[in-house]
Amino acid sequence: MTKQKQEIKEDIEKNSKDNKDKELLISIIEEMTKKYTLTEVKLSLFNYKKTNNISTITRENKLRDKVLLSKTFNDYIKALSNEELNNLIDKYKKEKIIPMSILSQTLDSICKQTYFSAIDEGYDGQKQVAVGLIKLSYGDYSGITREGNSRVQAINNIKPEQVDSIIKYSLKEKGFLNESDKQIYLTYAEYIDYTYGVKKNIKVSRK
Repeated sequence: MTKQKQEIKEDIEKNSKDNKDKELLISIIEEMTKKYTLTEVKLSLFNYKKTNNISTITRENKLRDKVLLSKTFNDYIKALSNEELNNLIDKYKKEKIIPMSILSQTLDSICKQTYFSAIDEGYDGQKQVAVGLIKLSYGDYSGITREGNSRVQAINNIKPEQVDSIIKYSLKEKGFLNESDKQIYLTYAEYIDYTYGVKKNIKVSRK
């Protein structure tokens, strides 16, 4: 075999291995971004690139086992520049799937915190929740308090286009939803006020 043919064969074999390693990395990215935030996934994969700490790789679909069995994956991911790895994660990320029941609990928690924070500052808690929800539905998170990491939770877990669906689900589950109700933000704020039963403009402890 001539030197040129040997080099061509080696290039083909290398590309084949690289493609398999890339497919494995894409599978890891897709699975992990379904469960974790994009920031968490990037931290995990950059950590693996640097340390080969296998615990940062998901077990889903035996992906951790596939990494352990691979003789080339570590070399492949180390050869990627930080920019290349970052771009691959952004390109192949999947939407994080959060059950509606969890989203409902998250909304309840952040609205409760917003309600209490408003009252502590001498404002109308019920009104602040309603305003916060309306803003949230437009992608503006400024109406949600920063207390208790609530705004970060909202940013990481609740998309503006989901707000109405989550509210309706929550109100229906709690028996507050009137099917003809067009003012769901106000109704949800009333639910928060009714549930946590705090008189407005009075300092209270968060029990």
